Amino acid sequence: MNALANNLFTPRVIYFGIAIVLTLISGALLSFLGRPLNSLVFTVHKLSAVAAIILIGLSARNLLKMGDVHLLYLVVTALAGLFLLILVVSGAMLSFDRPVPQMPLKIHQILPVLALAASTLSIYLFAASRS
Repeated sequence: MNALANNLFTPRVIYFGIAIVLTLISGALLSFLGRPLNSLVFTVHKLSAVAAIILIGLSARNLLKMGDVHLLYLVVTALAGLFLLILVVSGAMLSFDRPVPQMPLKIHQILPVLALAASTLSIYLFAASRS
């Protein structure tokens, strides 16, 4: 295996991938099941999303400590963090037991794809910078 592959398949990256997949699957299941929200699926969704945010944050912090950080990595990681933060806020708005405006719902339906793309690119750039 080459150095890039070794950096891409670290436990932290694998856990991040698992957390993202759990978040996406549980989110789709929540949408399918409708209201009232299933407590178990909702809890898995929230915890896996928080785990993904923490893991990408730790990876960003570790790279910043190493120094010699490329501007592209900083921009992509900041975008991923912003997208994930917006998803947390829109998800909180959707979790209340009252009618939800269409804007948070649309944001929460579209932004996961952008967050996933930015997070994946961020992890790839992190791994590439270490190889």
